[in-house]
Amino acid sequence: MRRAWLADFAKRKTAPKGTAAFLAVALSLDTHALTSGGNELAAGWLGKKHPGFGHADLSPAKSTTENRALVIALVQVLAAYKVQMTKGTWRADGTQNAAGRYLRFQQRSGYTLAEVEQYAISNKTA
Repeated sequence: MRRAWLADFAKRKTAPKGTAAFLAVALSLDTHALTSGGNELAAGWLGKKHPGFGHADLSPAKSTTENRALVIALVQVLAAYKVQMTKGTWRADGTQNAAGRYLRFQQRSGYTLAEVEQYAISNKTA
């Protein structure tokens, strides 16, 4: 369900409110998540062809607006977070971890969290 929402979200022309702050936190606190992949997933969401190995070129075209370029960067970061999520994600305190930040941003952007996702952003631990 979230993947379908993200694929539709990737078509936006403008980023939602709070994007710059979310990206700043991602770059400062969650660099481990950002360096581990997500390029293939982001390519799919953005309608770009992935070569099947390495990284797809997801850089915006010269005619791309600043707002759309911000959406492209955001989609790449969201894809990187997504590939980092494992079944263990739901077992940790989600108030201060990368998965919690990722899910809360999506919630603020209009995504309705499933019950397990709501649990993942809480301070409850398994």
